Amino acid sequence: MNTTYGWLYQHYAHPLLEKQRQKAREELEALCREYDLDPEQQISLIDQMEGSCSLSGAAAFSIGVYFGMQFASNPLFSELNKMMEPYQIE
Repeated sequence: MNTTYGWLYQHYAHPLLEKQRQKAREELEALCREYDLDPEQQISLIDQMEGSCSLSGAAAFSIGVYFGMQFASNPLFSELNKMMEPYQIE
């Protein structure tokens, strides 16, 4: 992975994703309490919600890969890459 992308992920994306994950957990727990779900129902709901998130995440990832490949195959990308080399974070 490009070192800049890794740095951006560690300093921006990962903390944001962790906050979102924690908020989703809290909201799901509140929903379980609100509807007075028993432990088995809670597990079922959580499994269904996490499965839905996994499917959505996989779909978003595959779309990103497709657009990334389209972008990388463009001759302009190689020029941009050369121009940005001095700014890479090591």
